[in-house]
Amino acid sequence: MKINYGLVIAEKDPTAYVLGKANELPKIVLQADGQWDNFLPVYESQADKFETCGCVVFGTQNCIEVYLKRLTGIEYNFSERFNYNIASISCPGSDPHFVCETIRANNVINQDIMPMTDTIENFNIPRPMSIEYITLGLKWPYSFCHEWVVQGVDRMWKSKMKETLRYSPLAVAVFAWKKQGGLYVRTVGGRDNHWVMIYGYKEGEYWKCFDSYDQSEKRLAWDFNFQFIKRFHISEKIEMINKICVHNSGGIGDNPLALSSHLTVESINLAHKKRGFNLSEMNYYVGYNFLLFPDGRLLQTRLIGEQTAAAVGSNFDTVHICLLGNFTKGSMESPTGAQKEALKGLILNLENGSFANLYKVKNGASCDFNRTRVYAHRELQPTTSCFGSSLPDAWARDLVGPVAEETELQKLLVTLLDLYKKLLQLLQSKPFGVARNDCSQTDVRG
Repeated sequence: MKINYGLVIAEKDPTAYVLGKANELPKIVLQADGQWDNFLPVYESQADKFETCGCVVFGTQNCIEVYLKRLTGIEYNFSERFNYNIASISCPGSDPHFVCETIRANNVINQDIMPMTDTIENFNIPRPMSIEYITLGLKWPYSFCHEWVVQGVDRMWKSKMKETLRYSPLAVAVFAWKKQGGLYVRTVGGRDNHWVMIYGYKEGEYWKCFDSYDQSEKRLAWDFNFQFIKRFHISEKIEMINKICVHNSGGIGDNPLALSSHLTVESINLAHKKRGFNLSEMNYYVGYNFLLFPDGRLLQTRLIGEQTAAAVGSNFDTVHICLLGNFTKGSMESPTGAQKEALKGLILNLENGSFANLYKVKNGASCDFNRTRVYAHRELQPTTSCFGSSLPDAWARDLVGPVAEETELQKLLVTLLDLYKKLLQLLQSKPFGVARNDCSQTDVRG
């Protein structure tokens, strides 16, 4: 019996991004061999207890989870129920392009916020989606883009699949399922009825398929003849970077008073790697943008504007600086004179704009630093005492002194900057068919 998994192919959208056309996505190679086996997602059944006809959401979000695991090293599990209900999906299903546009507009939220349910009636709640969850989705720190690799009969489909598997896992339409000689095949006249993820291949033999419907990894015949294929591009949202957060390296292990000024970049890098932090574009696992050593040496470990792993809720709009030393009351360490001078100089360089010539900045990053927005780690994340209980919250701000009274020119520049921000927001809110710069001009490297 042929099952309706939930695939409905709609009319072509002339505004859609298409591989090889003028509006195609950037070609950022993440897996040079096209094999994504090491990044497969947490299994989540599409129809374990009831039929959702939601294969398009499940298959597409599988690709997002795999892509981000490769990009960040983090195991994500997003709620299919979120976009399923935003798209108002019901049997017989939905169109892949429509669902991808829904995800692009609303992003994703974590599975634990909106988990799987025991009945289809509860799975369909809330519909319409609540403002609370919509707002949460809009805070997702990534931009999701998609394009057609193949849309209809295409004699170049194999070469296009092999090329684009270097950029992302692929979501494809398949005829499900007919097994022949150990491989799944398309029967004569077999029409697509399912949407799954392709995560690799063995040249001349088969394509590797991840099927969320029945918790399986399948091998599809080399000549399966895929006719509808999408690939993806995910990049960090470029936010205004306007905060400076100061840390101390603190204690070591279970000893909160242990001295830590002797730590090396190698030891910190290894410790952060073990904590699962992603590799930065400067080839460090260190979660901060800068390390500041007791002798005043400053080492940059992440680009200004690159995602950090330093303070919950402030990893996209903040520059993080860690002073080596334990500044907790009872410890024998305090910031050295050289550290104070170097930190003051760094803050002033960030504020006056000279940082762009002195330090490495992420392509496209927009920055607006001010000494009034210099924080102790604990001010941004109250669950920690960092940068040490022996230092007051305003310690780093006091190093550079109060802000001078703004001149008329400075006030004008602030006004122009506000207008520029509003213009950016307006441009980013344009519909998909209008020319956009957020994907093609964003530098994203694995």
